Amino acid sequence: MASSLVLCLVSLLMVTISTTTCTPQELNRDANSDPTDRPSGSPGRPETAEMSGGPWRSIQAELGDISFPSQLGASFGNIFSYCLVPAKGVATQTSPLLFGSAALSNATGIQYTPILYNTSLYFVGLQAISVAGQPLGIPSSVFANNGTDGGTIFDSGTTYTQLQPQALDALGTALGGKMPFTQIPSTINGFDYCWDASGLTDADIAKHVPTVSFNFTGANYDLSFDNTFLTGGDALFRTICLAISRGVLVSESIIGNYQQRNVYVVYDRANSQIGFVPRNCGEAVSVSPSTTTGTSSASSSASAGTSGILSCDLEQLSFGSPS
Repeated sequence: MASSLVLCLVSLLMVTISTTTCTPQELNRDANSDPTDRPSGSPGRPETAEMSGGPWRSIQAELGDISFPSQLGASFGNIFSYCLVPAKGVATQTSPLLFGSAALSNATGIQYTPILYNTSLYFVGLQAISVAGQPLGIPSSVFANNGTDGGTIFDSGTTYTQLQPQALDALGTALGGKMPFTQIPSTINGFDYCWDASGLTDADIAKHVPTVSFNFTGANYDLSFDNTFLTGGDALFRTICLAISRGVLVSESIIGNYQQRNVYVVYDRANSQIGFVPRNCGEAVSVSPSTTTGTSSASSSASAGTSGILSCDLEQLSFGSPS
């Protein structure tokens, strides 16, 4: 099933955020813009069209001055969160985007990792990658910024996580060594590591695969089966592929949104940290009682200016997830 995601675009001059459902007409010109366009001051980040998040990135997640959180951050305490529904979710599910005190309504058990640099992108400290709890022995320098380039970006606007070749090959080899499946040539364009799991359902396959973890500074990010693999084929010929691609950049690694599905993610810009905790994002996300969710005027919302919620219809905008 093709997955979809919509950008809820609110006028950048507004200071009110109320419960809303978006329509295609509310998308700004970025919806048809070059996916490699970057805000001023951002490093060049060439991407294929299917890896680009288009308008979702520029409005919702960046640190640059033109981003939505930057322009309205002071009104909401410089904190926001989202919870992306699964790639295989149904069209009636929505991915909430919460601002202010509402952003912490679902943060029980959350772990935080620091935002490392004051740039237009969210750089984080990826120290290691583990399989079944065992670090792979990849030098941390592979994920680090050397002062001019490199580093690891937490990015809602890139569909699939991209790793440097050394890291991807170590991960693919480790997974292959712990699964009872035969490696086969890639069956999905853009992904290097695939295995034959014929005769098994996704539930059966999930029982035989180890957990992949991103070990960030101060926090461990465990990937679910659905966040780690893509499955294809039918009951007779079933394949699974590692849903992480070889980096298209020279030296940066990117944690993409496919690996963020069913994870509640908090961008605490005020304290320069990103938090995450597993959640069922297809279920209703609770909002603190103080949150204003009804329609209100810009002036009254500006005076309150503490919290808000956007709920986005998934049928409108293709987000590059697999069919």
